[in-house]
Amino acid sequence: MMEGKPPRCIHVYNKTGVGYIGDKVLVAIKGEKKKGILVGLKQRQMPKIPKYDSNNIVLIDDNGTPLGTRIQVPIPHILRTIMQEKTHSKGIKSKKMGNVLAASVPPPPSPPPPISGLLPNLEKPDTSVESQTASGASDILENPGTIEDLNKKCKGVFPANFEGGRLMFNKGLSHHFQISHTISMSSITQSGYRFGATYVGTHQLAPSEAYPVLLGDIDPSGNLNATILHQFGQRLKGKLATQVQKSKFTAVQMVTDYLGDAYTISMALGNPDILNGSGLLVMHYLQSITPSFALGGELAYQRGPALPGGQVAVLSAAGRYTNGDATISGSLGSAGCLICFHQKASQQLQIGVELEINCKIQESTGTIAYQIDLPRADLVFKGSVDTNWIVGAVLEKKLQPLPFTFALSGMINHSKQQFKLGCGLIIG
Repeated sequence: MMEGKPPRCIHVYNKTGVGYIGDKVLVAIKGEKKKGILVGLKQRQMPKIPKYDSNNIVLIDDNGTPLGTRIQVPIPHILRTIMQEKTHSKGIKSKKMGNVLAASVPPPPSPPPPISGLLPNLEKPDTSVESQTASGASDILENPGTIEDLNKKCKGVFPANFEGGRLMFNKGLSHHFQISHTISMSSITQSGYRFGATYVGTHQLAPSEAYPVLLGDIDPSGNLNATILHQFGQRLKGKLATQVQKSKFTAVQMVTDYLGDAYTISMALGNPDILNGSGLLVMHYLQSITPSFALGGELAYQRGPALPGGQVAVLSAAGRYTNGDATISGSLGSAGCLICFHQKASQQLQIGVELEINCKIQESTGTIAYQIDLPRADLVFKGSVDTNWIVGAVLEKKLQPLPFTFALSGMINHSKQQFKLGCGLIIG
């Protein structure tokens, strides 16, 4: 603000709780709560991102439209794409967003040349060229992602139930390092204390994506879970995950993904043991056939003395079809099949349906789940019910203006007459 008492930030809408340029925040201003986008920060920034003398925001409404018509501070070139995404603008078709960008103060003299496509075209568009570009863009095949994330949309709607009590405290020590303290009490899983740490490196490939990423947590007994993520260039990604229990490596996994223009090749190696000649090798391939259809396959090979014949191989096919806000994905193999459906019914409601068929035990299970988002109430509710009459639900409520998040979980199995209840509090 140029006059009056400056706004006070009371919440940052990201997982770390630390605001960066382009993040959405909730501020208290003149006795009211408003949402905004960070457009400038005083702290040290990544390369090619300028540092300002003050923290600056652009206020937006619940639909993401800027409240004002003029910005009095410089807008960095790299932010303009982020503002368009977070304010749901439509480039040259959004008159209000165009006025805001046009009204912003020009950047400092002699800035580096912007990357092509970052700045919106504010001139009168050529309809003939635009129609040709739109038709040509619809035929371009994009990278389909990995088979591991094939059912991610549907799985994200399902509630993550837990049992007992859980208290988690998150603290960001810097822009790159965060720690967490977790105390859990449960009659099913091991209760106690766990210390976690997260480090995000300085190799920034996108405004919201940086590498390497190091994740880990440990308990007082020395049981450790650790994961390292890194991207080598624009196409090659690597992941290393390990688990230590009672001073022994109980699980090791190495994953490599190669991201082509319209395909992804992945290879995973689990628990390799050269001396005993055992381990698991999984290879994935996913190809974009059309802009809305992707098809691929999975080959899993396991070797070990405990297996019948000493080795086993399984081949399966996988695919995904997207039509607007609806997505159908699944896999088919000799052991069975998995079919997932996801539909975004509105801005507040998402629905997921899953059908799993296991041919070995001749059993099938169907599950329907839903997710309700109420941004004004800072509330998220997830629920599910399956054909075995297992009903589960999780409610998450942010207790504004305090940096607290309350979680309540419940699951009931009608056939076995079992009930599980859990509650948790996240601070930070």
